[in-house]
Amino acid sequence: MINETINKITNLRIKSGISARKLSLSLGRSDNYITLLENKKTFLPPLETLLEIIALCGSTPQEFFADPNILAFYSDKDTIELIKNNKDLLELWKTATPEKKAAAIAVLKIK
Repeated sequence: MINETINKITNLRIKSGISARKLSLSLGRSDNYITLLENKKTFLPPLETLLEIIALCGSTPQEFFADPNILAFYSDKDTIELIKNNKDLLELWKTATPEKKAAAIAVLKIK
């Protein structure tokens, strides 16, 4: 499933017309981060980075996570479900700082 998820990321990036280098730099990563991800297919980006990739490519979590098998690689499934089903929350998530995202996940995990 890693290959399918990475292929989906690659197709999304290509469809959006963003180069691998530009996307890498937009994520604040090294200029070859996306190239390594797409070519090696041995790792998935952290959930936070994946959500940023989806947003930067002009897509939504609803579209990307239409295949529930993709969620199997991420431990914050409840958070993903909440985000992809709530457009207002998605907009907040897109603009939140990493610290605010971590705090939101921590709050959601409180039982």
